[in-house]
Amino acid sequence: MAPGDEPDPARGHLDLAPELEPYFVTSRYDDDTGVLMTAIARPRVRSPLQVFVALPGVIAVLDAVVAGAFAGIAALALDLGTAASLTLGALAFLLAMAGFVAYGLRTIAAYRRSLTPRFPTPPADA
Repeated sequence: MAPGDEPDPARGHLDLAPELEPYFVTSRYDDDTGVLMTAIARPRVRSPLQVFVALPGVIAVLDAVVAGAFAGIAALALDLGTAASLTLGALAFLLAMAGFVAYGLRTIAAYRRSLTPRFPTPPADA
């Protein structure tokens, strides 16, 4: 059996006793909607800021703050003045955040393209 081909125990239980579905905390579907329902109990992400609540988003913000602080301290060490140090620090923060966001979006898009849902969520009208 290849990785990812293992039977889903929750799906098997729900096939045997569908009346138990309200008592399961995970979705029985493995597409984007099902995964979001399991992760945040909503079929869609309501805010683009949602990614900063998850651990990778928090780490990205902290890393960008460190990059900004490093740039600001380096500018101070080069006697560029307070205004230039603050400007360079803010610019380094923004560039680091943009890089982390671009990397995250690219990584998520590649991962989504590689997945084929075996149990897609049925349409709302079904």
